[in-house]
Amino acid sequence: MKQWGDIMRGSFLCAVLLSGLATHASAQSASAAYPESIVAALQANGLKAVLGTDSRGDPKITSAAEGLNFSIFFYGCSNNATCKDIQFIAGLDLANGIDTPALEEWNKSKILGMAYRDADNDPFINHYIAGFDGVSESSFARLLNRWTLILSEFKQAMGFS
Repeated sequence: MKQWGDIMRGSFLCAVLLSGLATHASAQSASAAYPESIVAALQANGLKAVLGTDSRGDPKITSAAEGLNFSIFFYGCSNNATCKDIQFIAGLDLANGIDTPALEEWNKSKILGMAYRDADNDPFINHYIAGFDGVSESSFARLLNRWTLILSEFKQAMGFS
């Protein structure tokens, strides 16, 4: 019959091994807590990605797709690190801006990418993702595919060429 100490040592060893597997699995995923993992995921999908900081010192990634620059901002950060959420944002610089009905129509007909205007009436689109933690490579690729598709549709809907 096994002693309680033997059982506990075996449980501890099992926990250490599983912890190692979890760490290895998370190394292959994208997480708001590790901005460099999102940079790597963008690059693995053929996009440029530069990690910097925003005006508050939180991480910010700049990238581009569909002929548009976009940024990924980080939220829910603790001391400019260990963030929880991300937001993709892209804007269009239009000579005459955009009118409200075009944005309202966009927001009524789309479930991905909320549109709004800046102070110059230029249209912007964003996609906020809460709890962005441990997203697999394939899930990130799907998310990125949806984002680039919505960027293309947004450009067309806003009359940007």
